[in-house]
Amino acid sequence: MTSDDFSTLYVVDDKEITKCIIFNDMQLTDDGDDILRLGLNIKRAWINTGGYRGHYETTIDGWMSILSGWTTGPWDDPVAQKKQKFNDFISQIMSKKITPAAPIALVLDPTSNVFSTSVSILTAHPEIFHAWIGDDLFYDLEEALL
Repeated sequence: MTSDDFSTLYVVDDKEITKCIIFNDMQLTDDGDDILRLGLNIKRAWINTGGYRGHYETTIDGWMSILSGWTTGPWDDPVAQKKQKFNDFISQIMSKKITPAAPIALVLDPTSNVFSTSVSILTAHPEIFHAWIGDDLFYDLEEALL
């Protein structure tokens, strides 16, 4: 991977969704502003899993990763169909059909596999998020990301 690759981070709260573009040495909101106004300390690192393979991992100081794994597009195969549960959940959040009970960050990080995206949900309030979605949905989303 090169430093030209970027991660996309969406900060979602009950008022707005802020899209951020995260490069290795620069972080901007979607409209080109510096992300300092968000008050978040965001870090990004390449995780090498062997040879040329690996993925980026974006973190926020004080926030915890509560769901993570990988996803792919809506192709008609068993793997992609398994991922659809998570993709549908995120689509509902991004279209504002549902609002998380606590602020979250949806992180989409590049991987060495062009057919998949590393994805994680971060929050500073994991217990509130978990109570909001419940054990059954949490388990289903976790399974979808494996």
